[in-house]
Amino acid sequence: MQPDRSAVIEIQYLPNIAYMAAWKFYDRIFIESKESFIKQTFRNRTRILTANKIENLIVPVEKGNRNIPIQEIRIDRKQEWVKKHLKSIQSAYGNAPFYEHYSGDLSNILNKNHRFLFDLNLELFEFILHALSLKKDLHFTRQFIRNYGGEFTDLRSYIHPKKTISAEVFYEPVAYIQVFGKTFVDNLSVIDLIFNEGPDARHKICTAGRN
Repeated sequence: MQPDRSAVIEIQYLPNIAYMAAWKFYDRIFIESKESFIKQTFRNRTRILTANKIENLIVPVEKGNRNIPIQEIRIDRKQEWVKKHLKSIQSAYGNAPFYEHYSGDLSNILNKNHRFLFDLNLELFEFILHALSLKKDLHFTRQFIRNYGGEFTDLRSYIHPKKTISAEVFYEPVAYIQVFGKTFVDNLSVIDLIFNEGPDARHKICTAGRN
């Protein structure tokens, strides 16, 4: 019998498909809740496909430096980012087959005016798990550990805007029909997959040896 696979990973904003593949691949994942915030990562940004380009959606934060614990990072409410994100998402996926089915719940979460980035990301992630019919227990780290031993795979910042994901580890890209473009764009925010594939979305998240 194969031993359980365990990992630790950060919470991301509307995470991409590789992130969700990790959640399918590993038997147990701990969400890192005691780390310090790291700039220019998927912790407060995601990528969607619009008519003309890949667009980065970034949640503005207050004093986002490395010395502030992730659970204490406050969203900058002075900026009207929610309206901008919803407009971009509607523009990108308004004609997607399942946009109407999921967009209401997504809009409701974004419009809640969460004070903390961690809380926003967590509620969005729970929405995504439900949309994908992925039943996963959520575990959280209780202390920050810089280096994990062999028992855990450390995936913190592994899925990064400036890093190429190795398909051989836990993620195998699978093409699906997208709203824009003739060439398939891989590993966007998982909402790209959900709006386009609906209930079949979970079957397009393929993992190395565990689909």
